[in-house]
Amino acid sequence: FFISSWFFFATIPLSSAVDFATQPSFPSSISNKNVLIDIALTPNRLLAAGERGHILYSDDKGKNWQQANVPVSANLTALFFIDGSLGWAVGHDATIMHTKDGGKNWHLQYSDTEGEIPLLNVWFKNELEGFAIGAYGLLLHTIDGGKAWTDQSEKTDNPDGLHLYDIIFINNETLLISGEMGLILRSDNAGNNWQQLQSPYEGSFFGGLFLEASNELFLYGLRGHIFKSADLGNSWEELFAESTVSLMGGTVLNDGRVVLVGNSGTILVSSDNRSQFSSYIHSDRIPLSNIVAIDNHQLVLVGQNGVHLTDLNELKK
Repeated sequence: FFISSWFFFATIPLSSAVDFATQPSFPSSISNKNVLIDIALTPNRLLAAGERGHILYSDDKGKNWQQANVPVSANLTALFFIDGSLGWAVGHDATIMHTKDGGKNWHLQYSDTEGEIPLLNVWFKNELEGFAIGAYGLLLHTIDGGKAWTDQSEKTDNPDGLHLYDIIFINNETLLISGEMGLILRSDNAGNNWQQLQSPYEGSFFGGLFLEASNELFLYGLRGHIFKSADLGNSWEELFAESTVSLMGGTVLNDGRVVLVGNSGTILVSSDNRSQFSSYIHSDRIPLSNIVAIDNHQLVLVGQNGVHLTDLNELKK
């Protein structure tokens, strides 16, 4: 169905007759059943984003959803919130939007319709400084909350312009970017410069997770490959997983287990010590793009057919 949900949905043309940077997202009674690419959990709310500028929010753990006011209808690929109020969304045409009210209303901060480069992820250190990354090595940076964005792509050790898929916070000085064809970039000076690390795999890494409590870094991606590092990416160990489908998103449960999702409805759950993964299949077998956990067994998934509420204890192999 897709190799990278972010890149696929961010680049499919919708209509040449519509300017998606100025056309507001249209209301839809079935927006929670349409393609959704990312999901975020704030202290009081769930939010999901996807095709045609749809951003949804739920205040009852995903049972009911409302559609946010969004000024664009471009495909959206990622969400990030620093608290219950301040958040950002990115997507097609280098779209960057901001919310101050927890995701009910959004306003456009940046777009580049001529470049037609999709942004694939966004991360903020605080309410002022953040990064947005995307296809062809695009890396944008802001120090004023998104009022102005500067292109810092030249600061990455990425001469081939490989796609950048995920940005992973490790600590106040150390950040990691995972990308296409095994690309791993690390910054040890809070994003001022990036160096390419030796990669254990030539396939794309669509995402990553860092567990501060155990100092473990995980990367996952194409064909079900999962790697773990205990030294911030200097060396890697490949982990066994009962799956060969591409993995698109993941989360960490309160008990420390890692859960990853991907194509064909695949849900991988790590052992308690995170040394291997067991494979489960969602009943609908639909492609899944990301996941958040309400607790140690209540999962909220997004993917091809919108939002899916799932109980981890009821999954079948």
